[in-house]
Amino acid sequence: MITVANYLEKKDTIDWSKVPSAIKAAREDVELDFDLYEDAVDVKKLIDLYITGINESQAITSTEKLKQTIEKDFGKSDNIVFVAPQKEEVGSFNLIAYAKFKGDKKFGAMDMSEGRQVGNLMYATLIPIASKQKAINILNKSKEAGEIEEFELRIGGTNKVEYSSLKSAKSQSQSKDLYIVKDGKVLTNHGMKDYSFTDNPEFAHRFEDIDFAKRMAKNYDAKIVDGFELMKSEIENYVKSSTKASAPAKIKPIKPTIAKNFVDNFSIEFQLIRRFWNIVDDGVKDVPFRKVQLLFNAFNKAALERKIRKTNDVADLFTKCSKYITRLYNEFAAPKKSDVDVELTDKTLYEEIKKYCTNVAVNPAVSVLKRYIS
Repeated sequence: MITVANYLEKKDTIDWSKVPSAIKAAREDVELDFDLYEDAVDVKKLIDLYITGINESQAITSTEKLKQTIEKDFGKSDNIVFVAPQKEEVGSFNLIAYAKFKGDKKFGAMDMSEGRQVGNLMYATLIPIASKQKAINILNKSKEAGEIEEFELRIGGTNKVEYSSLKSAKSQSQSKDLYIVKDGKVLTNHGMKDYSFTDNPEFAHRFEDIDFAKRMAKNYDAKIVDGFELMKSEIENYVKSSTKASAPAKIKPIKPTIAKNFVDNFSIEFQLIRRFWNIVDDGVKDVPFRKVQLLFNAFNKAALERKIRKTNDVADLFTKCSKYITRLYNEFAAPKKSDVDVELTDKTLYEEIKKYCTNVAVNPAVSVLKRYIS
């Protein structure tokens, strides 16, 4: 989701083809006004409407989301296949699939029952666990057997095999044949009470019923992770958070307001010094050669055309920045035409530039007037 705080960082990830033309037309003006967000009420309202419009245009419809979930998590093939040429026996890989149940009131997990290796292919099945209690039972290492509502599931890694006693649904009509691995053998119950050995090389859960896949997609966000430990920690964290008392509401500290110097427009010297500030801010920074070259040319052009006079209030600061960028370009960037690591070690100059660049803003009345005229 795009916010005022992350817009400038994430604007390149926005699909602008979906954004309404009215919002795209205002983009350039709005981006110039971001510095005034906290200072001018009308600008704040304008930017909030702008951000809201972008987020609404990027929203995925429920139909598109369902389609993406089915294609991504379940696919169109009958089997879920893992390529594992280095594995030699059933259950030797350590991938585990899990899912968090959508919503705060319930929690679910999805485990992977291991299958049979045929050549370089490993077949596996996804087994849904639909309640909080069943997910918590993953942490219990009891090995009860024989009851119709329980089965043992192998979920371990390559060197260690662990079993968990989990309660399965009473009715397995929707999940078709349920396969598990026990003592290195592939077993199936064919919907019956007891499990028996099967020699089916294409061992997998088959999503032949597309309606069943859709129901699964509605209830689960599935993804693959490495290792059992990650899944275990997810469940443990959930159990801890469900028993923890609600934390007191955080009080947002009030930021001190800084009086800014409002101007009718950004002068050429301010624009150049701010461009220089952008490459020296935040410590050591890798700056592209082309960016250094363009800034060097801009400073030179302003000096040759005498756009900055000695009587100017910031002539001295402009000269210092010009000398720095000239040396940076001539001694480091130009010889190899390569990117350079930049760090401004002169802290006095750094603070002087920072104070100048952060204390200047365009008068809100000018911005409003421009939009009114256009």
